[in-house]
Amino acid sequence: MTKQRKKKKSARRKKRELVTSVRKIMTGLAAAGVMVYLLYVILTSQFLQVKQIIVQGCNHLKPETIVKIAGIEKGSSMLFLSYENIRKAILKNPWVMDAEVMGKLPSTVVITVREETPVANYKYTGKWYLVDERGSVFVEGKMANLPVIGASTSTDDLSVATALILFLHARGWSPGVVNVEYRRVAFSLPSHNLDRVVFPLSPGKWEQALSRFNTVLRIARERNLKLREVYLNFEKTGLLKIRG
Repeated sequence: MTKQRKKKKSARRKKRELVTSVRKIMTGLAAAGVMVYLLYVILTSQFLQVKQIIVQGCNHLKPETIVKIAGIEKGSSMLFLSYENIRKAILKNPWVMDAEVMGKLPSTVVITVREETPVANYKYTGKWYLVDERGSVFVEGKMANLPVIGASTSTDDLSVATALILFLHARGWSPGVVNVEYRRVAFSLPSHNLDRVVFPLSPGKWEQALSRFNTVLRIARERNLKLREVYLNFEKTGLLKIRG
């Protein structure tokens, strides 16, 4: 009798364990089903679908161009967007220096671009290119009202020519054509009807050269002289050539 009771007790325990295991499995399946259903609702819900794409920072590029490059379609799920991949795609455009892509829940994507700043036009191998603030050619094209870096300037010297343009712009001067030559840099100044102003090649000497240049202009006004060329790449005074 004792052995039979033990067997019955063991059978009841196994049955309870089996029921418990089945309940756990059913609970897990129910939870998984709920999760799948919620995921389906989220993915198909309009609540997290892209409805608005905002592009900021465009000056030369059109916002619709950025949206096309980004490849974001309205109605797509916000959850499946890879913002880093979108950013990398936008950065491939030569006009874009940097970009930031952010999701703004529930349904907005904000793209902020920082465009290259064209500083000068540069003609190379028969084609016109735009030069950025770092002195690098970044895109083919030509823009009005920008200085021209002359053909005598090699691609290795573009950074020097660009630095001089930025130096002069920061001090209120607008050069016309800039050329980097042997141990000197020259530029025209249309606002003063000057064909050629020559500075030392070293940027560290430009401030001194500009100070001398202002002195030369003041003396020319006082004496009613019409200057044609001003050479300021010497250690002492400038060498002047007078327009006849």
